[in-house]
Amino acid sequence: MRDNVFIFIGSYCGSENYDLLANKYFKKNISVSNSEYERMLFNGFHELNYEAFLISAPNVGRFPISCKKMRVSNLYMSHDIVSCNYSTIYGISNISKTISLKRNFVEFIRKKDLNNKKVTVIACEAHLPYLKVLKLAKKKFGFKTGLIVPDLPENMRSGSYFIYKFLKSIDVANIYKIANKYCDSFMFFTEQIKNKFNTVGKKSLIREGVIEDFKYTKTNNDTIKCSYIGKVNEINGISLIIAAAFRLPQIDFEIFGSGDMEDELLNCKLKNVKYSSFINPLVINEYLNHSDILLSPRFPNDYTSASFPSKILKYISSGKPIVTFRLPCYSKKYDDIFCYIKNIDSYSLIDAILGAKEIINKDRTDILKTKLGNLLVKNVVKDFVNILLSQWFDCEQNSVCVY
Repeated sequence: MRDNVFIFIGSYCGSENYDLLANKYFKKNISVSNSEYERMLFNGFHELNYEAFLISAPNVGRFPISCKKMRVSNLYMSHDIVSCNYSTIYGISNISKTISLKRNFVEFIRKKDLNNKKVTVIACEAHLPYLKVLKLAKKKFGFKTGLIVPDLPENMRSGSYFIYKFLKSIDVANIYKIANKYCDSFMFFTEQIKNKFNTVGKKSLIREGVIEDFKYTKTNNDTIKCSYIGKVNEINGISLIIAAAFRLPQIDFEIFGSGDMEDELLNCKLKNVKYSSFINPLVINEYLNHSDILLSPRFPNDYTSASFPSKILKYISSGKPIVTFRLPCYSKKYDDIFCYIKNIDSYSLIDAILGAKEIINKDRTDILKTKLGNLLVKNVVKDFVNILLSQWFDCEQNSVCVY
């Protein structure tokens, strides 16, 4: 195992930086779901005794819209995580991020003794700065490369202006071009995402994400508590939750996250609705353990036909009933796990919540392990590593094998 080195390119910069990022940089609507995924996967590599490192450019938003500062710098670093400094100014942040990632990657390679080792560089997202590092790793150093694709690059938008959309379309085209040419293997979250990439002659794996463990905790709340954790955007059904809370005064609702409905939530006068904008990912499990029902009413649409909601797997790990719409990205194995909302209205959400109420305090750990055991982080890492290492074998044998 120690003959192989895995270098991740991503946004996770160490758990010790979460509070620093939230207090010093985050302004609004910042998601840490990708960072949390990277944390679990990266730690999984270490737990299975693989030599792994991470070059990180943490996602802090863009100044002055969603980031408080013009530059991210001076983050805590460890022996296996290098955090990059870069400008966060809107319009140039990706350019600055790319330059910093490349520079830190080259410096890291030159400092490390990698002679006689097989190096694989893995981009944790279809993000153009990450892809440019992969291109550099393959062309300059001859390393093998892998790409993890949690979501389609065209769906990762943070602006609505015409000029932004135009530039974004150029970035998306470059992402597909580099990925299809310079990535040796892939791990996709859904089959729909895989279909957008050219995987002919390349190995690929489909896993919706990772689960650290299945751990159920029985609650003893005086009243039923429903919780939502994630982006508080209209498309995620926040207005439905508020309407349901109005009609269910006997149930408490807790909502955590940032997004375009923050003002509505802050001004909400319902006594049974509690709202907090940011929650440290390290304490999410505590909130899940104290909840009775978990909500994820993201609307079914073209976007959700490919994107798998990242928080769902965190929900599942708690073993609590989950209320959600039946999204196109859900396979049939989830039908025995979720409580589906039939129609896009608050009354249907209420019906689903009342249905979930019937299975509160039932430990479903066994069925979760049976249905979703392949998503446990140790199993995902093993499957992914098999693909990454087989690339070297194929190279030595001068053959191509499709997984």
